[in-house]
Amino acid sequence: MPTCRRTVQHVNSWSALISKVRGRWMPLSDVVGCSRSQRLIGRSGNCRFGPTIKGEPMNWDVFITCAITGAGDTTGKSPHVPVTPQQIADSAIDAAKAGAAVVHIHVRDPETGKGSRDTALYAEVVERVRDADVDVVVNLTAGMGGDLVLGGDENVLPPNPDGTDMVGATERLDHVRAILPEICTLDCGTMNFASGGD
Repeated sequence: MPTCRRTVQHVNSWSALISKVRGRWMPLSDVVGCSRSQRLIGRSGNCRFGPTIKGEPMNWDVFITCAITGAGDTTGKSPHVPVTPQQIADSAIDAAKAGAAVVHIHVRDPETGKGSRDTALYAEVVERVRDADVDVVVNLTAGMGGDLVLGGDENVLPPNPDGTDMVGATERLDHVRAILPEICTLDCGTMNFASGGD
């Protein structure tokens, strides 16, 4: 739960840079000559509204995505990361109530806090979120199972079993096929998740 609150508070901290004008979010730097009250209530007055594309106003609508647990060893970095399906679902629901349009979900082994591909854990989280009275898009990760940690600087092979988690595409997508979320993510290229000093 605190993870999502921090995310939403971080986004809300941008309010000094963003103002809602005529139902659209605009950087304050693009709203010239407006008083704060004009920006907040959307009255034009002497306001000049930001950039246009071929004479048409740009779309300034935004949506917030909350990554509920984050990827990797986030439980080792904060005791506030939700771990159980109930905690993850409650955080997703709280994020939706705070304004998130999308909740990006990774599940964790409730005993160890480490990432999991267990379809039953995903199903429990998604069922709880869908049963709640919130309008939010569920985005399940399919990134688990694509982690390769090389053996070391001089002997990169064989891979280091600590942290390497490699499975085929079918297994990476089992929970997506079973649950059918509105959207999902799948890492198809290489990414470096190393922490500082790694």
